[in-house]
Amino acid sequence: SITVIDSEIKGDILTAKLGYSGCDVQPIHLRASTLFLESNPVQATTLFTKQTEDACEAYFEQSYSYDLIPLKAAYQAAYQTETGVIILKGIGRYSF
Repeated sequence: SITVIDSEIKGDILTAKLGYSGCDVQPIHLRASTLFLESNPVQATTLFTKQTEDACEAYFEQSYSYDLIPLKAAYQAAYQTETGVIILKGIGRYSF
């Protein structure tokens, strides 16, 4: 599993310090659902996945950056507005 140690959203960029086990440092992908959970503000389910699933037990902490513009575009299309707020579950508040 991948643990979010720390996260910050500045503008359209999410920077997250992640902890995970594996054989080596590797790319971690962010998957954010555009099927928004209706609340006020809306929520998006998120999932971090490793590029390679491996059985090694070494532990790594690494910072990664993610572009949130595709998520913003999905929100803008769904709600027909330029501004909004999305709660990224387990990560933070994305305001634009």
